[in-house]
Amino acid sequence: MAVLLIGIVMIAFFTAGPPTPPVGTTLLQVQEGGTVSIGQPFILEYGTDDVPVRIVFDSAWFTTTHEIYEADSGYKLLVLQLTVQNIGSKEVDTFGFGDKWEVQVDKGYVYEAKSQPYLDVRPEEKKTGYVIFEILEQTSPVQVSYRQFLSTSVAATLNLTGYSFVTTTIAAKEYLLVESYDWPEGGALVLRIRNYGSVSATIDKVYIDGLLASDEDALIKPGSVVEIVCSNPSGLSLERLSMHNVKVVTMVGNTFESTVHYG
Repeated sequence: MAVLLIGIVMIAFFTAGPPTPPVGTTLLQVQEGGTVSIGQPFILEYGTDDVPVRIVFDSAWFTTTHEIYEADSGYKLLVLQLTVQNIGSKEVDTFGFGDKWEVQVDKGYVYEAKSQPYLDVRPEEKKTGYVIFEILEQTSPVQVSYRQFLSTSVAATLNLTGYSFVTTTIAAKEYLLVESYDWPEGGALVLRIRNYGSVSATIDKVYIDGLLASDEDALIKPGSVVEIVCSNPSGLSLERLSMHNVKVVTMVGNTFESTVHYG
C-alpha cells in the first residue's frame, strides 16, 4: 500500500500542469519575433549575452517630412514608431548599422529604410525610435521585415494589411518628438521631448487619451530636450502594458502625437 501511495504522489507531481491564472487576469500574448501587428509586443535578444528586449511597433503614418528627411516629388515617407524596453539584467544596444529593414508595398515593390533607430537601453529602461521609408505616393505598405545583422532569417515581420494610415503635416517650423518616457505602475508618466524644429517651441498642454494630463508651460529651444511630468487624469483606464495616445500641444496650436505603454 505504501509503495502504491508513493507512486500516485510521484505521478501527480510530474503531470501537474501550469498554475491557472486568477479569474479576470488578462494574459498578454508576447512572442519571440515572427509575424506581429501594430501594438503587439514581441521579444528579441541582443548582444553577446543575448539580453532580452521587449519591442512594440506603436504606430505608422505617412508624411512628406520627418526630422531631417523630406520625400522626393511623387513619393511619401512611411514613418514607423517603435518602443523598446530592456527586460534583461545588462545594458545593451538594440538594432545596429548592419541590420536590414525593408517594406513591401501593394505593387510588389520593396524599399529599404532611409533611417533606422539605434537605441541603447539599460535594464527596465524604455526608449522610442523611428524607422523611415520613402515609397511611391500611390502605393500602400503591406508588410515590414526586420533582419538582424549577419542573420539569414527574418527576425520579425510587421503585417500592415488593412491598417488605417494617417497622413500628417507639420505646421510652421515646430517639430517635437517624444524621445523616451517612463511610466511605472502606480506612478506618473514622465516624457522626454526633443525639439527637432528650427524654432523654439512652448508646450502648452499634454493630453493622455484626450484627457488633460499637464498644463504647465515648457519652453524648448531647437535641439534641446525637456522633461514633462504628467498626472494620471481622473477617468483614465490603466492596466499593465496598456497602450495610450499622448498628444502634445504647443502655444501656436501645433499638435504632436505618440503612443506610450503603461507599466
